[in-house]
Amino acid sequence: MGKIRDKLLGVLGIESSKKRMERVAALFFEGCPLPACITKTSDGSFIAVNDAFTKLAESGEDELLKIGTIEIGLWRDNQARLEFVDNIYKSGQSAKFVINLKKQDESRYYEIHSAPIVIDMEQAVISCLVDITEEKTRADRREWIVKRFAEFRGAASDCYFCCDANGRFTRVNAALCMLLGYSKSELLALSIGNTLSLAHYKRDIETFCNQNADLGYAEPIEQEWIKKDKTAAQMEVSLFASKDENEKPNGFWGVAREIRPRVSGDDQRKYDSYYDRLTELPNRAWLKERLRRMIKRSRIAKEKIAIVIIDISRFRLVNDAYGYRFGDATLKEVANIMDSALRSTDLLARYDGGKFAIAVGSQPIRRSVLSVIRRFMGIFDKPILIEDKKLKLSIRIGVGVFPDDGEDAQLLIKSVEDSMKKIASKEESAFCFVSDELNAKIHDRLELEKALLNALSTNEIVARYQPINEFLSGGDSRLIGVEAFARWRRSGGELPPNRFMDVAKELGAATDIDRKIYEIALNDLAMWIKNDLRVKLTVNLSKSALEDASFAKWAISLAKSKQIEPKLICFDARYGSLLEDAHTIYKTVSDLCAAGFSVCADDFGEETLFLSKLKKVGINAVKIAPKRLRLIKENEGFNSLQSIEIAMRSMGLELGVAGVENEWLDRKVGEAGAMIRQGFFYAEAMSAEEILKYAQEKHSAREIK
Repeated sequence: MGKIRDKLLGVLGIESSKKRMERVAALFFEGCPLPACITKTSDGSFIAVNDAFTKLAESGEDELLKIGTIEIGLWRDNQARLEFVDNIYKSGQSAKFVINLKKQDESRYYEIHSAPIVIDMEQAVISCLVDITEEKTRADRREWIVKRFAEFRGAASDCYFCCDANGRFTRVNAALCMLLGYSKSELLALSIGNTLSLAHYKRDIETFCNQNADLGYAEPIEQEWIKKDKTAAQMEVSLFASKDENEKPNGFWGVAREIRPRVSGDDQRKYDSYYDRLTELPNRAWLKERLRRMIKRSRIAKEKIAIVIIDISRFRLVNDAYGYRFGDATLKEVANIMDSALRSTDLLARYDGGKFAIAVGSQPIRRSVLSVIRRFMGIFDKPILIEDKKLKLSIRIGVGVFPDDGEDAQLLIKSVEDSMKKIASKEESAFCFVSDELNAKIHDRLELEKALLNALSTNEIVARYQPINEFLSGGDSRLIGVEAFARWRRSGGELPPNRFMDVAKELGAATDIDRKIYEIALNDLAMWIKNDLRVKLTVNLSKSALEDASFAKWAISLAKSKQIEPKLICFDARYGSLLEDAHTIYKTVSDLCAAGFSVCADDFGEETLFLSKLKKVGINAVKIAPKRLRLIKENEGFNSLQSIEIAMRSMGLELGVAGVENEWLDRKVGEAGAMIRQGFFYAEAMSAEEILKYAQEKHSAREIK
């Protein structure tokens, strides 16, 4: 296998010469006892095969060169094959994949080793197959056993963990994560030495690995484990050796449980002094200590932190109406709800009575605090079920920012408490900042968010269109399409997307706006068609719309209901979003393209490496956006624009340029060969009626074929 891998790695970087490729193929296939082949990435058809491969496929060489990998059953799922090939080109390294090849009544497993190459400007993959049927059968049995055991340990109340020979966690269950206060991903990035004191690690773990691993088991031992918040948990731990298939120790695993009843009186008093027994949250003393440490770090890093105090309004009325037992249950439920709503970086404490507090250190601090306020105001906007009763609770939130509102923890907390007196009489949930300026800004932001959500139901979100022109060799131009943009119609005028789409994304409303604009634009396109104007309509898609598994089906159905031909519609998706290895994004694009719609990679740069990957899922056009055009202008890099144009043409992709703002840019992009352009230099964004008039007076639209 080592020699095969060396040959594969040696293929990387081969020049695009057919003769060179033939020599490489001969070198690779010569004396290779394993089945080997070279295939095109575009359709999986064969370019070359060796004798061992023809024997495996039970077909002649000439017959194989006429078909592809799908036809002979190497790949049952074409999408899986494309993803495998794309990953090879993305990494630039060799890779392997296991397939199940059924021949007559026999089923065998093969491991495909592949590496990327280039043949006459076309991407290809060189591969060899290794029969691993026996190993796979053993592995399947082992996997079944591991899976059943995983089901047991995942549901176990005791803490379970596995470590490799270096002590790094390889598996943990939910009980251990909950006890130590880490997420699963955080624990898997640590070693057991990070959670144990050094003395315990050397005394217990190293001793077990070095001396007792061969025995396979060690008597239960008591250890002190360190939680994420730096507090200690006394644990009883049983360790077991982990062995590989050759029965050699390769790590260890263990079961642990907390033994709080047996901890010393001093440790128990320390725990009680920093934690609230009712809610099991950190208390006021812990909060002040935590704030003190955060302030110390923020002074060094020159960053801001915030303290957020949440007071349950008139909580005494709950105790008076239903009794203290019900009041305690209410506090516990509220604590659980608030704690589960926070990010892992935010720390919740029970401050006093019906008050809670959060220390916020995430940057930028203003956005982090806004997220907390938005989340909590939403939680308490609805009744909360406590036992068999629904309670409508309101909250008052006070916020102070270090160092603006206090130079130390005590002054910061006092500033917040003083500021909360301003909203003490509020019946509904309310918030305030110590800083009047920040208070006004956050109130304005939340009002903006509320107005934006309301705008979707009151038809304040409207569509405006920018012409897309094709420039001919004689200097003439003609209208070939329009791009739809969202506008928010307010009393002060229409706001462009850059003034509200970021807010929409934070609120999770970006997809709703995309759907709204698409529906409006389809109605306008139908109107243009009735008036003998057939142009391609381009609609922008946010990342959230691409990730919406239902979007493609909805978009296709809506166009069909309005009798709009798919070839008249193009969706613009940001290039960066398309490069993400997200199955939902690829499926959305593939479904749209399969239905006859066009999809354009917007905001494209010079990273042509992944264009073939996008083309495979249906992308048929790219567009250079204003930001990239400005960079090209600053660097005088219009030669690079020309090279991009050439690359697009060679791959059969259409290139458009957006953001042409002046005559100089128009001339330069024209010299670079970009024929499809749009921008304020040619026309402002217009209404649907203005587009119709613009086309009738100044341009003749080309027929969309």
